[in-house]
Amino acid sequence: MALAQIEESQKEGSGVIVISQNPSPVEEERDLEADHEKLRKKLSNQQYAQDIRERRKYALYAYKITKNWACALIFVVIFQMILSIFDKGLSDASFIAVITTTTTSMFGFWWLVGKYLFNGRDP
Repeated sequence: MALAQIEESQKEGSGVIVISQNPSPVEEERDLEADHEKLRKKLSNQQYAQDIRERRKYALYAYKITKNWACALIFVVIFQMILSIFDKGLSDASFIAVITTTTTSMFGFWWLVGKYLFNGRDP
């Protein structure tokens, strides 16, 4: 009995599913493919749900790292300003190098995180 006939008997509300004891190979293959397709879709949905959870988790970690990184950069600027009052601290060239490399590293970090989290895979 074909899958369509089984579904039709269920819609009638009889509660009885009639299955042929000797199904044809075509009917059997159709029934198995339908179950396989449902399972594939369910697993695919679970995979995407897990990907979304992981992306949120890694985005939060990346945000925290960047926030701490920016706070450290602000601390270096304030510390440099205080030390410059006493003619101590980094030279101008060294200070510019620290600010430039740190800022470039932050942008590079976010580029890598963005490329990992949103790599453009087809759903």
